[in-house]
Amino acid sequence: IELDVNGGLAFKKTFAQAVLIFISAPLEEIKKRLESRGQNTAEQIMHRLEIAKKELQIASQYDHIVQNPQGNPQAAIDKVAQIIYNAIK
Repeated sequence: IELDVNGGLAFKKTFAQAVLIFISAPLEEIKKRLESRGQNTAEQIMHRLEIAKKELQIASQYDHIVQNPQGNPQAAIDKVAQIIYNAIK
């Protein structure tokens, strides 16, 4: 299930056995990615970065934090797959 960070924490309260995975990237990288897409105004990008800052503060409450490196999404995919595999075996 894909949830925002607060939804994830609420889900965990109901389903304690759930494994929460926070997908992260450095704020500067998030900014570059948003700018490169050309879909948002500068104000929208700043707003999204403020949300990301708040979400990063909550990330430590998740079971796992996985970095999503620029140019190598497969690394994050592999890490998430390993977490899921370990959780279900």
